[in-house]
Amino acid sequence: PAKWNGKLALALFQPARGWEKKHFKAIGVEEIPLLCKDFWHKDALGYKAVLFGILTATRISEFRQAKWEEFDFENRIWTIPSTRRKDGKPFPHRVPLSNETLALLERLSNKTDYLFPGRTGTFMHHKTPIHALQREGYNVTMHGMRSTFRDWAAITHQNVYASEISLSHKFGPQIMMSYLRSDMLDERREIMQRWADHCFKLINK
Repeated sequence: PAKWNGKLALALFQPARGWEKKHFKAIGVEEIPLLCKDFWHKDALGYKAVLFGILTATRISEFRQAKWEEFDFENRIWTIPSTRRKDGKPFPHRVPLSNETLALLERLSNKTDYLFPGRTGTFMHHKTPIHALQREGYNVTMHGMRSTFRDWAAITHQNVYASEISLSHKFGPQIMMSYLRSDMLDERREIMQRWADHCFKLINK
């Protein structure tokens, strides 16, 4: 009864015609420094969350639940628990912290468990960063910021494997990935610092 030809094909639309692949709205690589400069001077927590998401190239579900206990400031690493990994890997994802990210963290209150506390006593609502962007006229998504990071990495010829690991992506042939055991932390430190230098170039200047 589930046969396609002569059965389901008569009742259902053609899959290839029924779906249009859509990409998350992103901001241009050269626009990021302008946004960061604008948001750096705003006090509301939603703006700081947007900057943190940009600088770390992490998903909104990952950074809005970030806890202070996940940060190793001596080694400049944020460790995201495996339970928040979208790619399903059973081990934590380490995020190297750039100078600019550390400067941003210094501007956050550590009076609660969460970096970005919400009104209910837990973590920030998932729409808060989006509302901050929309208030300033940016018709983009936080996931689109990750796309901008990937565009920047390609344009500036960053290591493709380290860049994909920075995004916590599954990539490459399965047989190849089974042999790639390292999370390339040292390489990613350099990449994330270069990315932060680009994002904050108008602020640092």
